[in-house]
Amino acid sequence: PDSRASSVRTPCLPPAPVGGAAAARPTLPKTAPPPLRTWEALRCGADGSGAAAQLVRACAWERFGETRLASLHASLQLRLYRPPERFGSAADSLPTQHDRLLAACKLALSAYRTGGEAAAVARLVSLRRHCGFGEAERLWRQHTLDVLLRGSLLRGEQARASALLGEYRRHLAESDGPTDAAWGAELELLLQEGRLLEAIERADELRNTPPTGRGAGSSAPQVVCQLAEARAHSLGGQPVNALLPALSAVALCEGRGLRGLYSSAAQLLAAAQLEVDPPAALQLLQRVRAHVMHHGSADEVARLQLAFAKCRLASLPPYSKAAPPSAQTLQAHVLPPLQEALEGFGKLRAHTEAAEAAYLASRVHATAGATAERDVAAQVFVAAERAATLAAQRPLGRLADYAAEGVLEAHLAELAELDAAEAAVYAT
Repeated sequence: PDSRASSVRTPCLPPAPVGGAAAARPTLPKTAPPPLRTWEALRCGADGSGAAAQLVRACAWERFGETRLASLHASLQLRLYRPPERFGSAADSLPTQHDRLLAACKLALSAYRTGGEAAAVARLVSLRRHCGFGEAERLWRQHTLDVLLRGSLLRGEQARASALLGEYRRHLAESDGPTDAAWGAELELLLQEGRLLEAIERADELRNTPPTGRGAGSSAPQVVCQLAEARAHSLGGQPVNALLPALSAVALCEGRGLRGLYSSAAQLLAAAQLEVDPPAALQLLQRVRAHVMHHGSADEVARLQLAFAKCRLASLPPYSKAAPPSAQTLQAHVLPPLQEALEGFGKLRAHTEAAEAAYLASRVHATAGATAERDVAAQVFVAAERAATLAAQRPLGRLADYAAEGVLEAHLAELAELDAAEAAVYAT
């Protein structure tokens, strides 16, 4: 693992301070309340006359980052509003089967945040028999591709994600027109493939390309592009250059009330601030901790724990052989969040991030003089690196015909096999 010493902050090798940057620390105002249009959307249909009243509320809460309330209102739309027995009515206040299917698909996406891809795919499989043709089939295909693409990107399956992204973009172009729904996945794939400069250029191009299709702007494209640019600079070893796009993303999230994306932007800003002011970065993470723990996905929680560990490592004084960090300090403040991050990434089979957490744990144990624990963490690091290499080459396979009977069921079996085969590695 020593080959990563030049790119990862550890107490054994603290980075050199950035000259002159500490005097120009970025400051953040307090989180702003949601804009008035968000509250107007939440009040939509409050009198009960609207057909999709709860669905509108679910979409508004989802955009504001309140995932539990979004799931609650989607469930209410599904349970309380039923389509009329006699079709063909012109009354706009009557609910439709489309509204119910959209609410059910949103619940599947909510299941992805809490239970992972397998939980979301299982719900979508149960919906397939209701979505055999027309607008219902289009809706089901769009959400199914979204879930499969998210899962592939999370596990670092670059070859599979590339094929799914092409199919997803084609489907969106046919059904919604020019939309921004796939921009985040496209930029994420470029980052995973190491094409950092191309990712920065593509993010700048997309930021200046306003989407015009149905659903345009639903993914907050400006914020997504800023986050991708900040991540590209951080992955390229230039965290100071990531300060400006990360700070811009935070300001956009605060101004538009995007609490979910605000947490991601704050984590990126904290990673950039590590080179400038580690205590300020730690304070920023503490501001978003409650929201991430209550509303974030398992991946976001694991990333937050890893960021906490890095901040506490960066806050330690420079390493000195005469006075190394005490084992008690490392075991109390650094190893617990590292262990939680490793467990979280291991359950998600996010091998690249698990390898980073295991590498840091190995270095920390080495500094604390725990030889046995160091060796175990190093073995997990090697196994995670190997698993990440295999995952990146995993082909699309039968998922190319994902809508056919039995394909998604076989995919669920494949996910279970991967979990069983790799669980032993991270359990150690």
